[in-house]
Amino acid sequence: MKRILVLLMCVLITLSGCTQNSKDVIDHADEVTQTEKADKKIEGEITVSLLDEMEFVDIAAEKFMDKYPNTNINVETFRETEFIETTDGAVMSVAPTEEFSTESYLQQLNTKIMSGKAADVIFTNPLPMIKYREMGVFEDLTDYIDEKGIDEENYFMNIINLGKSEKGQFEMPLSVYFDIISFDNELVDDSGIKPNENLKSISYSDALKIAIDLVDNTNRDNTYLSIGRAYEVAYQLVEENLEDFIDFDKKKSYFDKKEFIDILEYAKKLDQEGYFDKGTIDFYNMEYHFAYDIDFPSQAAAFTLYDDSISYQSMPICNKNGKVMARMGSAFGINSQSENKDLAWEFIYFLMSEEVQSMPSFYTTGINKGSFDASAGRYAEMMNSDEFSFEISDYKNLLRTWYEQVEVNRFADYNLSNIIYEEMYNYFEDVCTAEEASKNIQDRVDKYFNE
Repeated sequence: MKRILVLLMCVLITLSGCTQNSKDVIDHADEVTQTEKADKKIEGEITVSLLDEMEFVDIAAEKFMDKYPNTNINVETFRETEFIETTDGAVMSVAPTEEFSTESYLQQLNTKIMSGKAADVIFTNPLPMIKYREMGVFEDLTDYIDEKGIDEENYFMNIINLGKSEKGQFEMPLSVYFDIISFDNELVDDSGIKPNENLKSISYSDALKIAIDLVDNTNRDNTYLSIGRAYEVAYQLVEENLEDFIDFDKKKSYFDKKEFIDILEYAKKLDQEGYFDKGTIDFYNMEYHFAYDIDFPSQAAAFTLYDDSISYQSMPICNKNGKVMARMGSAFGINSQSENKDLAWEFIYFLMSEEVQSMPSFYTTGINKGSFDASAGRYAEMMNSDEFSFEISDYKNLLRTWYEQVEVNRFADYNLSNIIYEEMYNYFEDVCTAEEASKNIQDRVDKYFNE
């Protein structure tokens, strides 16, 4: 109940950020970012391509043009997010029509890239970056980064480095997404089963084993592994072992092997044995327990620190080698065909600034360490109340500790993820067998690599 109410509150607060436009534009209007080279003129015109509306980018473009009057920043947004209010007062986003689907955006962008008419700065999160890097679509940002002296003192370099590949750095993440997993405090007390107290991170497979033991060793009713479903467990396990199933260098996949089929059948067995809720929980009127919970860091930190916290030993999820995995957030790259690459970089660099990343419209905690306290503090205040409270300094320290642990880029290819999800979902819906699902994924991934 508490978690649902807080989630709804988060949505409403996020929407209210839209009213902050004038504050963002006025505050620090004359503040100058870190020193540019004296002999470099910042002038010209560029276009920025976005999949979805990003309020902070629009505001940053206005601030940038105020700072540098001889520039023009055009922000092109493919689709705007629509919201509806449900009968119970919750606010939800509306799924886009096919015309404005991510697939349609990728097709349109690809056409522009091939014709040399793509934007100068491109939002890269939904893009098949492995393919685009090979095609030379994006400019290597390494020299730009070195020129600005971007370093650990002012930025979370571990997050910036997520944009690196063996061939260079073609993306600049402004923020990061990673998962925090925790266990149910009461189930831990019931069973006496505890993870190693010295753990700073945990792999999903290890956490799953603990969660199964917690469910098996309690007499409480309505106790399940998680709020998720079996196919989500399977996907997590596949992602943790992705190098066993995909060789990105050779562009080959190995989904038609026993290890993959074993994962599917293992997750389905958990489902058949009652480890997942079948829609019977009344979240408002009954007691229920989930052995583990996966949350995003800003919210997980609050739930961890509440005096009556239900969370036990919250920590980031790592891969099987012990490295914390993360996905880049709000990442941007420079079109290698741009005629104004220097201006494109200056705008990306401005998006990295404390000025921009401290704005209320920059809803998450970014890569700029100078803005960390401001953005983390805003979220902490939102999560604090008379009923549920914590020390804001403790919140900031915990969140920073998690951010500093991020080490490796989590698998992020929109097209490949969709293929794996769709075919696994068909298996769990009994549309096909595990063998058929593995073959379907194998065929589709191989076709994707060879397109």
